Amino acid sequence: MLHVLPASVVPWLSWRTRRPDSGVKVSRRWYGFVVLRGGWEGELDHHASTLQRGDTVLVTPAGARHWNAFLPAETEVVVVELEPQRNRLAPESHSLLAEPATLHQRGLGGLAARLAAELRAPDAHSLLLSEGLALELLASVARAAGRERGSARPAWLDRAEDCLRAGLSRGWTLEALSREVKVEPTRLVRAFRRHLDTTPADYLRHLRVDEVRRLLLDTERPVADIALETGFTDQSHLTRVFRRSLGETPAALRRRFRHD
Repeated sequence: MLHVLPASVVPWLSWRTRRPDSGVKVSRRWYGFVVLRGGWEGELDHHASTLQRGDTVLVTPAGARHWNAFLPAETEVVVVELEPQRNRLAPESHSLLAEPATLHQRGLGGLAARLAAELRAPDAHSLLLSEGLALELLASVARAAGRERGSARPAWLDRAEDCLRAGLSRGWTLEALSREVKVEPTRLVRAFRRHLDTTPADYLRHLRVDEVRRLLLDTERPVADIALETGFTDQSHLTRVFRRSLGETPAALRRRFRHD
């Protein structure tokens, strides 16, 4: 059931029962989702995304790619939609809400429940009250995004770096690293970009190349063994990455330093 308001935000309630995922979709507008019951699993911009009841909102800006598979229980979710033609948000709010994210903000669940109550049983004052609650929810989301963007380096980022250093031979995925440090994948990527000016994948590649370089210069071990120990699939894979990073092959670097 859709309740259209004469404003820049449109809140509505959605009910779903479990069904197979319907394939990847591209969001046409900005949406914020807060689950009241049930939940879903899926992906948001190629990263795992799970949403269940609580003080959590899933942000999908226009253009974000996503797919969802609902959990077995019936799912009820409050959706806040931004209408571009009547958008009254300040530029700084637009910037904060421009990235796909799963954000946590105390009180979001209660706010969404109050909004849902107005949408379920509207009266003469519900349009005004619903818009106010939707805008309050939107402001809470922007505040959470701003806090995360402007926050100091989180302690879990150190743990993420330690995990990668200690597990160079492991076949890391973004989801696996996120599980290790108990952080959403999108949040992990943002922290790497903000505080380390790189991505988790590039950071891991840099660590591996550094360790390969050390082993080449400090040991006599064959390049093929070094490749497997540092997480490369084989010697050819190592050689391609090493040349791209340092401009020469592992064998060439070893010969050069021995001759020096």
